[in-house]
Amino acid sequence: MTELEATLVALIDALAAGDPRSRRFGATTHHWQRRPALAEDRVAAIEAQAGVALPDDYRGYVIAVGDGGAGPYHGILPLDHPAQPALLRGGPCPLPATPAVMQLDPWRGVLAISDLGCNQTALLVVDGPARGQVWADARSLDAGVVPVAASFTDFLGGGLAAMARGELPPAFAPAGACVIPRLLSALLAREEERLGRAPGSLAGAELRAALAQLGPGAIAIASTGSPIHAPGDPIAPCVQCAVLIDNLTTSGLDPDVLVRPLR
Repeated sequence: MTELEATLVALIDALAAGDPRSRRFGATTHHWQRRPALAEDRVAAIEAQAGVALPDDYRGYVIAVGDGGAGPYHGILPLDHPAQPALLRGGPCPLPATPAVMQLDPWRGVLAISDLGCNQTALLVVDGPARGQVWADARSLDAGVVPVAASFTDFLGGGLAAMARGELPPAFAPAGACVIPRLLSALLAREEERLGRAPGSLAGAELRAALAQLGPGAIAIASTGSPIHAPGDPIAPCVQCAVLIDNLTTSGLDPDVLVRPLR
């Protein structure tokens, strides 16, 4: 294990120690656990099967530290997963996108390395001009495919360091683009109309009563389909939706209102 890899492990362990109940955003998915590392011959076999060479920093991490687990957003997805070989093949990836190629599928010559929530995914480019870079596919929320980090190490290390400072990870879709804020807005608008209140004026006991209609597991968000989620699969929330739910718990929303996907 390199000094940098040891530093990343120490950061994860320190974050886990400070969050024993896994209350931070994303921690309810990965619970600060690291998956077992892969043997070098297994990584070489995956590369040979796909006809690619993984970026050195990512390759070193899955061999020395772990094949996914704790990390930014909902953690690092495993390399040794049935969905990954098809993504690795078929390159080069067309990123970085230009207006002329914006409609081309970026899901080739890449790895899915992190679930960003609300059907968004972080991609590590392994073949093409953007090789080694991390991009976010937020097209399901009409936010395009955007650059996130110059390397896997920057994505993981930068994300962990931000968490250590108490910062949330960046969002990639506009506020209100996801289904959760639209659903909650519709619920509150219905209650305002029923009570004869002006739009946006529900507060106090009336707001608490409206939100109390949503008990544990009342909301399930589902994938519209992606290489890592089948259509209809329960999915985790993005950072904006998680913050919205957390803020509304003080006004009566059940903190367990969302159905959590199985991992």
